[in-house]
Amino acid sequence: VRIPHYKNLFVVYPFMSKNRPVEDYLALRSVINKYETRKPPGAAVKSQDDLNVIKMDVERTYFDYGDKDVTLLRKELFNLLIRIPFEYVQGMNDVAAVLVYFYAESESMDEVALNSIDTKDCADDDSDSDRGVIYRCKNGQFVPSSTPNEYDNTVDQKIFEDVTEYEDITNLMNNATRRRMLTAVYHILKDKYLCLVQNEFKVYLAMNKVMLNMLNKEQKSVSVNESIRFMNYTLTWFSRILKRRDDVYFIFKIIIEEELCILFVIMFKFYSEKSIGNRKMFQLNLRNLKCEFKEEENEIRKENLSFGKIIWDFL
Repeated sequence: VRIPHYKNLFVVYPFMSKNRPVEDYLALRSVINKYETRKPPGAAVKSQDDLNVIKMDVERTYFDYGDKDVTLLRKELFNLLIRIPFEYVQGMNDVAAVLVYFYAESESMDEVALNSIDTKDCADDDSDSDRGVIYRCKNGQFVPSSTPNEYDNTVDQKIFEDVTEYEDITNLMNNATRRRMLTAVYHILKDKYLCLVQNEFKVYLAMNKVMLNMLNKEQKSVSVNESIRFMNYTLTWFSRILKRRDDVYFIFKIIIEEELCILFVIMFKFYSEKSIGNRKMFQLNLRNLKCEFKEEENEIRKENLSFGKIIWDFL
C-alpha cells in the first residue's frame, strides 16, 4: 500500500543531557517487554509488490538519531519487515526502525552504566535548558540548522538478499534478541498502527479532526492538508524532529503505552509550543490535554448523532 510523502513540520536543535539516555532506554524497555511476551507471529508470505515497497522504504531509512552502522541497521530492518505476516503499508519502516535501533543498542548497553545511574542527578537534570528546541516552519520555509545532517545515500544491495532463516543477519544482535524484536514489532504495529491506517485512514482522520478543532479553538490557523503531513509517519513523525535518541525513546514510549489519541495530543502540544521543556510538566500537560481531547471528541460525536437524527426525522 502506497501513501503520499509529506515534508516535515518541525526542526529540532539537539542538546545532550547527562543520564537521561539510559533512563529513557530503561523506561522504553519496560513497556516493550510486555509486547515481547505475547504470542509470536506466524509465517509471512510477501508478494513481490510488498517486497519492492519494503526495499524502497528501507533504502530511505537513515536512522539519523543514532551512530550505529546504517548498512547493518537497514539489513536488520529489511529482514524484519519481510517477516511481518500482514500486508505492508508504507510508513511501517519508520516504526520498525526505532525498534531495530533500540534492540541493536540493547546488545551493547553497558550493565555497569545501567547500575550506576544517579536517580537524584537525573531528577535534578530535568530542566528546560537541556531540551531540544523545536522550530515550526513558516510559509513553507524551515529554520536552517547550524549542524545539518550528512546522509550516506549509498545502499549495500546485499541487505536485500533473500535470507531463509531469521538468524545471523548481522552482528548487531543475537538470534534470541532478534526473535523478541519480531514479536514486539508485530504486536506494536498491529495494536497501534494498523487500526489508524486501515479503511483509508478512517480512525486517523477522525482523531485528526478532533485535534484541528482544538487548534481552531486556540485560534491557530492550520489547514487540513497541513495537519495530515505526518500521515505517512503516523507513529514516528517525532523521530524526524527530535534528533536526540533519548527524546525519541521518551516520546515513543508514551505513544505505545497510551491510548491512540495520545499521538494527536502530542502533535497538538507541538503545534502550541516550541520546546518539550521539563519532562514532568510535559507529561502533566499531556494528561490535561488528553482530557480536553476526549471532551472535544464527545462533542463531535454528539453533533454527529444530532445531525443523524435530523436527517432521519426529515426522511
